[in-house]
Amino acid sequence: MDGLDPSVEKLLTLSTFQGKFDPDEFIEKITAPLIQDIPDDPKGFDPKPFVRNFEAVTDSLMLLRSGLEDRIAEMESASEKSHHQHTKNSTRMASEINAVSGTFEHLETQVAELGGTAIRVGERLETVDRQRAKAVEAGDIMRFWLDFGAGKNVGGGRLEEIRETEGTDGQFKAAVIARRLAAIAKDVDLPGQERARREIERYCEHFETSLLDEFSGAYEAGDLDHMSLCARVLMEYNGGASVTQHFINKHPFFVEFAELAPDVEESDRRASWRPDVAEWRLEPGPVDHKLDTLMSEVEHVVKSEWRSIRRVFPNAIVILQTFVQRIFALTVDNYFSQLVERAERHSTQRQLRVLEASHHRIVLCTKKLKKFMHKASKSKGGYDDEDEEEEIDGKDEEEATGVGATLSTTLDRCEADLFSQYTDRDRYVVLERKALALAYDDLLGKFNSYMLQRKTTTKGGNKLFRTLNQLTDNARGGTKGSGSSPSPSPATLGTGSPASSPNSTVLDDSASGSSVSLVTAPEEDGQLQVDLVVRMLLVHAESVGRCRELSSKGELAKNLKEVFRSLLLHLHDRYVDVALDASLENLQRSEAKGEPDLTELRTIVTADRIARLTQKHFEVAILPCLTTSPIILREVLDEKNKALGGLEAKANEMMQRMLDGIVQNFTTILSRQGKTDFKPKDQEVDLISLATMPCNQSVDYLRKIHGEGSKWMSGRNLEVFLTEVGVTFHGMLLEHFRKFPVSPTGALSLSKDISKYQEAVDRWGLRVLSERFEMLRELGNVFLVKPEILRMILEEGQLAQIGYKYIKPFLKMREDWASAKKVIKQSGDPEDELVGGGSGMGGGGSGEDGMARRMEMASMLRM
Repeated sequence: MDGLDPSVEKLLTLSTFQGKFDPDEFIEKITAPLIQDIPDDPKGFDPKPFVRNFEAVTDSLMLLRSGLEDRIAEMESASEKSHHQHTKNSTRMASEINAVSGTFEHLETQVAELGGTAIRVGERLETVDRQRAKAVEAGDIMRFWLDFGAGKNVGGGRLEEIRETEGTDGQFKAAVIARRLAAIAKDVDLPGQERARREIERYCEHFETSLLDEFSGAYEAGDLDHMSLCARVLMEYNGGASVTQHFINKHPFFVEFAELAPDVEESDRRASWRPDVAEWRLEPGPVDHKLDTLMSEVEHVVKSEWRSIRRVFPNAIVILQTFVQRIFALTVDNYFSQLVERAERHSTQRQLRVLEASHHRIVLCTKKLKKFMHKASKSKGGYDDEDEEEEIDGKDEEEATGVGATLSTTLDRCEADLFSQYTDRDRYVVLERKALALAYDDLLGKFNSYMLQRKTTTKGGNKLFRTLNQLTDNARGGTKGSGSSPSPSPATLGTGSPASSPNSTVLDDSASGSSVSLVTAPEEDGQLQVDLVVRMLLVHAESVGRCRELSSKGELAKNLKEVFRSLLLHLHDRYVDVALDASLENLQRSEAKGEPDLTELRTIVTADRIARLTQKHFEVAILPCLTTSPIILREVLDEKNKALGGLEAKANEMMQRMLDGIVQNFTTILSRQGKTDFKPKDQEVDLISLATMPCNQSVDYLRKIHGEGSKWMSGRNLEVFLTEVGVTFHGMLLEHFRKFPVSPTGALSLSKDISKYQEAVDRWGLRVLSERFEMLRELGNVFLVKPEILRMILEEGQLAQIGYKYIKPFLKMREDWASAKKVIKQSGDPEDELVGGGSGMGGGGSGEDGMARRMEMASMLRM
C-alpha cells in the first residue's frame, strides 16, 4: 500500500464493507485526494495518477480478501467440530433422560399401588370410626333411656347437666340426644317403657319451652347472639319449626295490626263526594289511608327485621319468606277483604275502584320487596339499604339468582291469593260490565224516559220500540240476586220518582202486562248530546284503565274485548241507533206534512261526531293493548267497524232522505209558478219589477237551509251539503225555465227571479255554485235582449262555451222566437257548431281543458 493517501488506507479495512456498502461512495472517497491535486492545466487530463491509485487499492483489497477467506475457513472448521461434539452430548443426555423417566414411572406405579392400599385402609378406619361413634352414641342413648326409665333423669338429670356445663357444644349435644330419644320414644312401643317415654316427652317439652323462653327474652333484650344460639340449637333439635313459628306469632307487627278494620262510617276524603250522588259521577278516590299505612309498615318491618333474621337464623331467606307469607295471609288479606266488602255494599263501581287502587298499592309494595329480597339474597352477609353489595363469584351468583326468584315467586303468589277471588276466571269482567251497565243506564236515563214517553204518542218504529222494551225488561230484572243496589229503570233514571210527579203519564205495556209510570220529558232529552257521549267514554276509559291494572297479561285482551262490547251495546245500539231511528221517523212525519224538518241535521252531525269520538277512543285506549293478540284484535275491529259502519249508513240514509225531502219541497214550491207569470197581460205590467211568489218562497227556503246547515255543520261537511242542495236546485231551475213562455216584458220578471236566486246562493260563499248561477243569469239575458243582438249574447260569457242545441230549448220559449230565429240564421247556421269564439269566460278556451269546461257547462242544460 505504498504511495496511497492515508485517508484511502483507512478505507481499506473490513469495517468499511460491513453494514450498508455503497460502491459509488467508496470510489468517490478513494479518488477524492487525486481530484484535489489536479492542476488547472489547460493541456488536458492526466489519468496516470488515478490508474496507479486504483491498482494499489486493488492489490490491497485482494490481500484483504485473501485474509478474510482464510479466517472464514478456520471458523467453519471450528464450527463443524463444535456441532459434532454437540450431537454426541445430546445423544448421551437423551439416553440418560429416558433411563430416569423409566425409573420415575416404575416409582409412580409403586406409589399408586401403595396409595390404593392406604385409601382402602383409610376407608376401613373411617367405617370403623363411624361404627365406633355410633356404638358410643347408641350406648349413651341406651344409658339415657334406661336412666329416664329408672327415674334417674327427673328434670333432665345428666342430660340437663351436659347442656348447662359444656357450653355451646353441650347445648347442641343435648339437642341431638333429646331429638334421638324423642324419635325412639315415638317409634318404640315395648311393655314396661311407658315411664321412659313419659319422662322423655316431659323433658323434651321442657327443653323446647326453655329454649323458646330464652329466645323471647333475648329478643326483648335485643341480644341477637343469644337468639342465634337458641335458634340454631332448636334447628338441630326439630329443624327450627317451633322457633320460626314462635318468632312470627310473637312478632309485634301481628299484635299491632291484629284488630285493624276499615272505619264503620266511611269518611270519603274526595272533595266532590256526596252520599246522594252515584259513585261513577265522582272522581276516583285515593287508596284507603289505612291500607296505605299498612303497606308502608309492611315494607318497613320486612326490611328492618331482615337485619335480625339474617343474624339469628341460619336459613334466613326461608324465615323471611315465611314471615312475608304470614303477613300477607293474615294481616293484609284480612283488612283488604273487609275493605272490598264495605265497598261492595256501597256499589259495584266503588268495589272496582277500591280493587284498582288497592291492587296498585299492593303491587307497588311487592315490587319494592322483590328488589330488596333480590339484593338480600345476593349479599353474602345480608343486605341493608346502607350497605354496599358485595362481590360474589359465579356459583354464588347462580345460587343467589335462584333464591331471589323463589322469593319473587312467593310474593307473586301472595299477591295472586289476595285478588284471585275477585279476578279469577271471568269474575272481574262480569263486575266491570255490570258497573258499566249501571253507569250507562244512569247516564241514558233521561234519554230513555223521553223515548218511552215518545212510545205512547208515536205509531210505528218497531225497531225503536223493541229496543226500548228490551231496556225496560233489563232494568226490571237485570240485577236481581246481584247482591248490590238495584238498577233504576230507564223511565226513572235522572228524573226522580215518577209516581210523585203530577205530570206523569201511565203507559200500558202490553208486552209485559204491566204499567210503567212516565214523567213528561222535554224534547232535548231525546236528542244526541256530545257531552253525554264524552262522559260515557270517560267512564269507559276508567274501566279500560282498571282492566290494565287488574287483568293478567293472558286475560287483558279478552277483558278489553268484553268491556268494549259493553260500550258498543249502550252507546251505539241503545243510544245513537235509537236516536237515529227516532230522527228518521221525525223526517218521515215532517215530509208527510210538506217540508222536511231541517233541525234533524243536528242528529246527523252529532252522530258523525260521536262516530269519530268512538274511533279516536278506540285508537287511543283499546288498540295499543290488543296488538299482541291478533285474533281478538280482528274480532274487536270487526265489531267496531260493523257498529260504526251501521251508524254511518243510517246517517247517510237520513241525509239522503232529507235531501230528497228538500228537493220535493222545492218541486212543490216551483209547481206554484203560473203559466203566465213570465208572459203578463198589459194590466199586469206594473208588477214585472217584483219577483214571483215561487221565487220568494224558494229564496226563503234557501235561506232557511243555509241557516240550519250553518247552525249544525261547519267546514267541509257544510260545504258538501250546501253544494249538493245548490247543484240540485240549479238543475231544477234549468228544467223549470224550459216550461214557461217568456214575453219581452215577462223577461224582466224572470231576470228578477234569477237575480234573487243568484243573490241567495252567492251568500253561501261557494265558488262552484256561484259559477252555476252566474251561467243561469246569463241564460236569463237571452230573454231580455232584442233578436238583433241575440247572436252576440250567445257568443259571450259562459254561454259561449255551450252548444247551441242545448240553449235552443230556452230560446224557443221566447214569445218572438219565430222572428228571432230568422235573425240568428242570417248570421250563419249554428245548428251543428258551438256558439264559441266570444271573449267571455273561457270563450276562447282550446285543448282538453277548454273542451272539458264546455262539456260541463253543456251538461247543466241537458238536465
